[in-house]
Amino acid sequence: MLFRYYKKLKGFALFYAIVIALIVMIICTFFILLSLFQNTQYSDIEINNRLVTNANSGFNILLADTTSTFYSSKVIDLYGDNQDSVYLEKKTWGLYEVGISRSFHKKKKFTKAGLIGQKSQLINQTALYLSDKNKPLALSGNTQIIGDCFLPKAGVKRAYIEGKSFKGDKLIHGTVKDSKSSLPQLDSSIIDHNLDLLTKNIDQLNIDYQNWVTIPDSIFNSFNNEQVIYFSEAAIPIVQNKIYGNIIVISYEKVFIGNETQLEDILVYAPTIEVEQGFRGVLQLFATDSIKISKKCTLNYPSTVCLIDDVETLNKPFGIIETDCKIMGSIVITESGSSLNKSSFMIKPNTIVLGQVYVNGNLFLKGNITGNVSCKQFVLQTATSIYENHLVDVTIDIKRLPNYFLGNLIQSEHYKKGIAKQLF
Repeated sequence: MLFRYYKKLKGFALFYAIVIALIVMIICTFFILLSLFQNTQYSDIEINNRLVTNANSGFNILLADTTSTFYSSKVIDLYGDNQDSVYLEKKTWGLYEVGISRSFHKKKKFTKAGLIGQKSQLINQTALYLSDKNKPLALSGNTQIIGDCFLPKAGVKRAYIEGKSFKGDKLIHGTVKDSKSSLPQLDSSIIDHNLDLLTKNIDQLNIDYQNWVTIPDSIFNSFNNEQVIYFSEAAIPIVQNKIYGNIIVISYEKVFIGNETQLEDILVYAPTIEVEQGFRGVLQLFATDSIKISKKCTLNYPSTVCLIDDVETLNKPFGIIETDCKIMGSIVITESGSSLNKSSFMIKPNTIVLGQVYVNGNLFLKGNITGNVSCKQFVLQTATSIYENHLVDVTIDIKRLPNYFLGNLIQSEHYKKGIAKQLF
């Protein structure tokens, strides 16, 4: 009996040994696979980090470039080792540029896209540039100008208007220098590019486009893709649409933007543009005749309101931003100089502009500017009279402009480019 029990015990020992061996094998296999997985993961992380680093390096090249080298796109070898190549491309996008840097490794890739703006000496250090038309700047009421200024040689003085005298103890809170008879020049190539989209026949532009009536209610087009253009010869009502990204809207007549629509990063071109009361969004608007921003609208950073004077028309551009609006970005009004009639822009009371205002014409300013103003002349219209180069109860403050703010690219003296907004 004892022999049989011993024999049975040996049989079980063999079974236990096999089970233990299987368990050990499974555990060893698990650790081997775990090690392989960790090595693969580490390799993927290393490759991904390298792709991100290379894309950032490529974008820095775009920011440093001051030519049109990358407007036709290029693939460059970053370090000359044939292992770190990036695809680089730039294109004009309204008054800014869009930069694209794409790094790749076998089937992996990483893309960095951004809206390129600039910090310039004029925009980021100067509160006011007023053209010298042999008339002084006159201040009244609770007016504050904080920052360096370029003013007419006639200087600045106190004024008494509509029962208000100047309340401050200092007229200008900054250094004053003499201005010239004309405003600092704009980059004509960027202005001409946008003017072409406003004035040339759509077929002359040699671009692909779709009819506006085919646009879906909701559309997103990545800046990694080709731009999509929607066009109509008739007026375009943008109401209850959701339009995001790399999209251009062009009308030969008018564009009306309703307050229930959602727009982000798009460009809009038309002779006349009207934005309904209460609208909120991020976009760039371009017109040749008029732009109206109704009450309580918010155009978030970095938006653009731009009127471009067309030398072939007799009309002079006119724009207005009604009360209780907030504009974060740029207001730009150009003038051809071929007519005695001046372009005009009006900013109503309780409206705040954070950024840059460039009006090569008459500026009716009753709102407040956190940033820079450049204009040919101020015009103040009261119930009884019209005054030139007079300001009442206005604040222009360059010191409070946030450090993150980057202006458009149309003024290029002493500048440094940066990313105004990440794009997708």
